[in-house]
Amino acid sequence: MPDTPQTIAVVGTSVFAAFLAGLLAGHHSKDVVLIASVASPHRLPRSISLSVAPVLRPETWQVAIAQWPETRKLLARIGPEIVSRTDPVIAASGLEAETALSHLRHLAAGFGFATEPVAPAPGDGTNAIRMRDVEWIDHIWLSTYLPAWLETTGVRSILPQVAQLSIKRDGSGRIEDRSVDCVILADDDAMIAHIAPEILAEVAQTTSALAVLSEPSPRQSMAHVMRLDSATSIYQQADGSLLCHALDPDGFGETRIANAFAASANTRQAARVRYERLLSHDGAPLIGSMRQFRVWTMSALGGLDLTLAPMLARFVAGVASAEEMEWCVARRPTRSFDRSSVAELALKAHERAA
Repeated sequence: MPDTPQTIAVVGTSVFAAFLAGLLAGHHSKDVVLIASVASPHRLPRSISLSVAPVLRPETWQVAIAQWPETRKLLARIGPEIVSRTDPVIAASGLEAETALSHLRHLAAGFGFATEPVAPAPGDGTNAIRMRDVEWIDHIWLSTYLPAWLETTGVRSILPQVAQLSIKRDGSGRIEDRSVDCVILADDDAMIAHIAPEILAEVAQTTSALAVLSEPSPRQSMAHVMRLDSATSIYQQADGSLLCHALDPDGFGETRIANAFAASANTRQAARVRYERLLSHDGAPLIGSMRQFRVWTMSALGGLDLTLAPMLARFVAGVASAEEMEWCVARRPTRSFDRSSVAELALKAHERAA
């Protein structure tokens, strides 16, 4: 595979995969094929995206804050109403999560974000803070505008069942009768579908997760809650509906949502989906090629996936700055997870599910 690929297949049904594909084609003049199911605004989002997220590495805060103005402008060109302001309440229970929360508060303050303690903490949380002036990226609105934007960038979209994708060990691939220099697996579904379980297990564990959308309910004083210890999030959208995410390896995902945000227990469900999610072994992103199977991966980015997408596109295109390159290279899947220098809060799935 060339060091700087010219023909690229991006695989993934997430809005991040589509955004990355469009950036590679429209901003870096790459010949890009997006292998994805038909985008639909009715698809329940499986993750959330923010301008800054509850991460513990100062270098990640630095690249996210530096990147956000560009990302915000790009999203505004794609369509209106994609970005809105939110003041998330971040809660924790247990020694490791509470230590992380304390560190997070100091990081936020150091980078200019106002924070304040919240008491009592929501649900069964022990401690909580509110972080002011974060921006939320609405996946539903973004997915509405993405198809038209992708056409303007020259991305060619192919359904997975039509593409007949085959990936070589060097990370290049073949789609129908066409070769591509580089295949990027740009979300968890793509990685699970195309990487052998024993190879995937070297970098991440697979667990079940749950996304739930409630019917509209009265506005809550805590309209956005995230739990560090259970990887649970609840966000009240503009129409009053609650968008909830939780790990669900044991079928108790709804209980975790209720424990994180008591008001969610009094709402009626409008939609729900259970899906597979990857948790990297050190909690940090997986960016770049694998060791045995050199396909590119873009995973475990958490709430910063869309914010960092322009930087990641530059990394793929070989035009990232020295600082951006250093950040990305440090998070390659070939790193040592036992002595990780980029580790985030990384509880095991069964521990997070407790």
